Amino acid sequence: MNYLGSKKVETERLVLKAQTMAEQKRLWEILMIPEVNKCFLTVPPKFKEKLLDWNKQEEYYKMDMEHANDADIFRWSIFLKRNW
Repeated sequence: MNYLGSKKVETERLVLKAQTMAEQKRLWEILMIPEVNKCFLTVPPKFKEKLLDWNKQEEYYKMDMEHANDADIFRWSIFLKRNW
């Protein structure tokens, strides 16, 4: 089996593509909305303070994305084509 990694994949309705830092920041901004945060940001309390600071999160995302285009990594941003 040949791995594609996070290469761009399109279906009739979706576009899956490798994540970008801009998308990661926007996702982080959404997760910081209190109404969203209480339901979707389920982390131990000791880590929650670190999540509130984008500069700390940005470092984490940069390290995480260093290998985002490797053939054995599968992390996509997913868009509906009508919004693409």
